[in-house]
Amino acid sequence: MGMNTYFWFGLVGWVAGWVTGKSMKCESHSPWIDAFTGLIGGLLTGYAVRGVEHVNNWGFLMAVIVASVGAALLTWVTHRVKDAVEHRHTAH
Repeated sequence: MGMNTYFWFGLVGWVAGWVTGKSMKCESHSPWIDAFTGLIGGLLTGYAVRGVEHVNNWGFLMAVIVASVGAALLTWVTHRVKDAVEHRHTAH
């Protein structure tokens, strides 16, 4: 996987993070933060699975799937954590 692949991981992650954030319909989260979180999730997931043989054999399609899942998962987790922290602060 070359640098071009990481570009696509990042780009797909950016879009997937933005879409995930929009689908959660949360007003307290910025779409820019969701997109950036997705970018990080896509890059981290892509880096983590770069040595997995199935990912390398499937090529670009698998790269897009992996980046999307990683981005969506990280964006979802950050929403849940932020909501839990905000709820905890308002409960006291």
